[in-house]
Amino acid sequence: MRRMLLPVVALTVGVATACGTTGTGGTATPSASATTTVSAPAPTVTRTVVVTPSTRPARGPRAVVEAYYAAINAHDYRTAWRLGGSNFSPDYGSFVAAFAGTAHDRLRVLQVSGSAVTVSLEATQTSGVVKLYSGTYYVSGGVITGARMRQTGTSSSPAPGGFVHPGAWCSHVGATGRTDRGTPMVCSRKPGDEQPRWRRR
Repeated sequence: MRRMLLPVVALTVGVATACGTTGTGGTATPSASATTTVSAPAPTVTRTVVVTPSTRPARGPRAVVEAYYAAINAHDYRTAWRLGGSNFSPDYGSFVAAFAGTAHDRLRVLQVSGSAVTVSLEATQTSGVVKLYSGTYYVSGGVITGARMRQTGTSSSPAPGGFVHPGAWCSHVGATGRTDRGTPMVCSRKPGDEQPRWRRR
């Protein structure tokens, strides 16, 4: 029996790849541009926090003492009581009564050292007499907590810059002064007066 040789037909199957066909130089060339996806970082959020104190900061020692006497001169005794008057009197009524004969207080702050405020004080009385004091106030937490004050003298005529009360007794005829409202006054004596009085010039 004659053996027959069948020709072998080589079938070439082209396989398409994602990289495309071979170019002239034998280097694969991409058939499409490759796309790279980069995730953007999450945005940074900055928050601004405003802190509002629940209460006002306490006043400094000097400001407390000055506010105390400003309240007394304005006859705002409730404020003076809260600023430390409660530490100088057993009750509010007694505190107010202590100023019944005072026309005006003139305070000078001489020195501040920590909580200690050294002052001089001219307390003009309704009689025209000026009582002179010096000493130190102690302040803590926005309140006067104590004091060491002593009277150093008196003056029948107003001390420089002091105030007088109209109609009050005075000692030196011809002496001049001003009320706490700035009205010019003179110490004079009229017929029938037991002693001179402060009168408007």
